[in-house]
Amino acid sequence: MMKNCKISAVLLLLMIAGAFFAFSCKGNPPPAGMADPDGDGLGQADWESAQADSLDHPRPNDLYFTPAPMPGLSAAPGVGNVTKERRDRGSALNADEREALSDSFKAAYVDGILRGQPITGVLGGDQVHGWPENSPSGWVQNWQTSEPRPNSWGIPSIILAVQSIEILTEMAQNRVFMVQGGVLDYYGKSSGSGGANGDRGYGSPRGEEFYYNGSIAQRFEKGLIVADWQGKGAFLPGLPPSDGLEAPREVGSFSPSPPGYTNAVGDAFLTAWKMALDRNIETMAPDGEGIYIPFANDPWGIPGGLVKGLYIQTFNKRTCLLVLPDTSALPRYARFIASPFLDVLLFPDDYPLPGSEGLEGLNINFTGGDAFIKRLMRGIALYGLPLSDPLPRRQDNPSKPWQEAQRFSRGWLAGSPGGSN
Repeated sequence: MMKNCKISAVLLLLMIAGAFFAFSCKGNPPPAGMADPDGDGLGQADWESAQADSLDHPRPNDLYFTPAPMPGLSAAPGVGNVTKERRDRGSALNADEREALSDSFKAAYVDGILRGQPITGVLGGDQVHGWPENSPSGWVQNWQTSEPRPNSWGIPSIILAVQSIEILTEMAQNRVFMVQGGVLDYYGKSSGSGGANGDRGYGSPRGEEFYYNGSIAQRFEKGLIVADWQGKGAFLPGLPPSDGLEAPREVGSFSPSPPGYTNAVGDAFLTAWKMALDRNIETMAPDGEGIYIPFANDPWGIPGGLVKGLYIQTFNKRTCLLVLPDTSALPRYARFIASPFLDVLLFPDDYPLPGSEGLEGLNINFTGGDAFIKRLMRGIALYGLPLSDPLPRRQDNPSKPWQEAQRFSRGWLAGSPGGSN
């Protein structure tokens, strides 16, 4: 698990060593798949500098790549439909508020698809409504899973899609998060604050599931719910680590502002910064303002639209980062990347992962960035755009049913079955 993303001693040494040594392949041309004219992509001098930094870097352990095409990026019919029942607080929303609420549920549904979640639409024609009913502190819509299992709610196929009413204050974005599986089962038990369940006992979710000591965990407003494969759960009370923290002014800041930059971009980075802390990342210290990498005059085509470039910001001496693709085709969520997946992206030629045989880098024509960014772009050209944060992914291994994985537009990076990752 990525407990933190502080710089390792080995990585620090390689950064120092990079100033004095040259990689054994010095003089070879930049690898295929990268633009090479001066100021564009990874040129000869940039490649040599990047290779010099790759001496003695840590090798990611037990990783493999599973190619997978991008899925369809549309929400199922009925997702995000807000109730107009007079007794529900949804009836009091104006048109703009209703549209924003609906869009947030649709974006969360698409995000669930990108995360590989087994969602199959709305459960029983349910609509977005205030929740809990008597004293609503959030919004909920019932979705359904293709992998039903008994749970404390008595509805095997249910997934809760939940948004806190205070989400804009807490997270800066209108985010909706799914509660499902073993976490959902525990969420329905009266083991929360004051012996209550659901929102009253645990609060609304503050992020999606993440890998936690071989199990899964999810952060809620009142604590952390942890669940293992056998359905055994635990509640660890406590405020989210990001609660009350003032973000450094650099978080989500891009100066000068790139073309098309809006406050929504800054909000996406601020929300992702808080979500990373709430995953038990110990610190997220920005290395400075972010950088925008435009795809020159050749946008990256994906299902549903074009990607004009990438917003990138690094943290903790470049041991982790946030990336937001500049496109309307994807949810506007900045993605968190850290070791071991970041190691693979930075040194893709040194780590030919099982499953990536024959995979060739895409020809991405971009401008800007130093050797670190260009090395990162080499990895993105090979494995694709980040489509998720690191997440727990199920595998067919009774002794280790969960693995930590991350979805990219060309497939999955994950710990090998039964491996130690």
